[in-house]
Amino acid sequence: MAGTSLPEALESEIRSLLERFGPGAYAVRSSSTMEDLAESAFAGQHETYLNVRSADAILQRVRDCFLSLWSERAVAYRSQRGYDHAQASMAVVVQRMIPCEAAGVAFSLDPVSGDARRILIDANHGLGESVVSGESPVDHWVLDRERLEILEAKIAVKALQTIAVAEGIRHIDLTGDASTLPCLNDEQLRSVARLVLDVEAKAAFPQDIEWGFAGGKLWLLQARAITTLPERWTRDESAERFPGPITPLTWEFVEAGFHDSLAWSLRLMGMPPCPGRWFASFDHYIYGNQNLVERYCRLPFEANNLDQLEDLVPRFRDDFRWVQQLPVDWMRDLDGYLIGIGRACATDLASLSDRELWQQAKDLVQHGSDYFRPNIAISITHGLLCRLLHKLVSFVAPQEEVTSLFQSLLAWGNTKTSQINRELQEMAAMVRGDDALRVELAAGTIDLHPAFE
Repeated sequence: MAGTSLPEALESEIRSLLERFGPGAYAVRSSSTMEDLAESAFAGQHETYLNVRSADAILQRVRDCFLSLWSERAVAYRSQRGYDHAQASMAVVVQRMIPCEAAGVAFSLDPVSGDARRILIDANHGLGESVVSGESPVDHWVLDRERLEILEAKIAVKALQTIAVAEGIRHIDLTGDASTLPCLNDEQLRSVARLVLDVEAKAAFPQDIEWGFAGGKLWLLQARAITTLPERWTRDESAERFPGPITPLTWEFVEAGFHDSLAWSLRLMGMPPCPGRWFASFDHYIYGNQNLVERYCRLPFEANNLDQLEDLVPRFRDDFRWVQQLPVDWMRDLDGYLIGIGRACATDLASLSDRELWQQAKDLVQHGSDYFRPNIAISITHGLLCRLLHKLVSFVAPQEEVTSLFQSLLAWGNTKTSQINRELQEMAAMVRGDDALRVELAAGTIDLHPAFE
């Protein structure tokens, strides 16, 4: 494999593109299909080369990046985690390299605690390689997301920085003032924080970015979704859905159906896959992973006034076009769901063997799970739309009236839940005004609306 050459057509196309971009320093970076997975981090397993200048050297480094997919450490890493080697593939990115005076990484939320109120920034003098490699102490800041105020600042005694040389890079020792002075000032910190928030707003998901300052200008070098977060189990959301204890068998069925729906819904919404469990059972009570709830259910944009919100309308139209069709599809699928339930109800359970009864139960659960699939997308989108409406009201109404106006607007929504609530209210009024009617209702001698049966 080491003697394999790039296809001639590929070499020719790369040379042609390099001529178009012109001479200079380039970065040649690996991008594997198995990088940044929820349960694994392939950082350092594949190759990246900085400050590559000649066309021949770039072609050689492209080849080396492809080959790094099959390096001993990459193969061993996949084997240890049970990944199928046949599913691994590699792309190679060739991009202009920025000769940074300071560079680093930024996270639009705290990846250690999952706190979405905090922005984390790590930086060092020179190229960002000294930050991402973890070979030397670097400066570290925590900023408040809303006000962009510095909450924490840990200025390291920096041992080295990475610089570009004639070809490639070199680590040089840092001594004296350069090792102890912050590599960014306050305004640069706020610029990086605004950049990571802008990227998050465009990607509609928390981001981990690489950036650099060169010639006084801030450059975005790379961005990716934050795929791992610690679990933070609470009853905040789950208590409403699952108020009481649940047996292990029941939860096994419910959990499988819920997470199948979650995966289907997130694909539909264009969101990254869920990296862990949304709900889990502890001592027979169901808890929600609050870090995931907050991450997936927050508004996927930033708008501070009505004009900014109006500018986002074309994006809403494109990103949420599927919302209009989904309820129609779901109502259409209701017929098939009810037919399946009717078929199951018509089955003579007494005639079935134990094995057949078990299969009947599994088929019924699967039938319900299939119908439930879009439910999470509907639920998350409903929450997003409510938050969007609240933000809109906050832009046009006095602050002291926002909550009451928002609640009034929601009260007029013609939903199935509101319809049932109104009918319950009407029935309660009837009962309060007629003792004989209340007795008949209690005795079950009056036919009720199907919603109340």
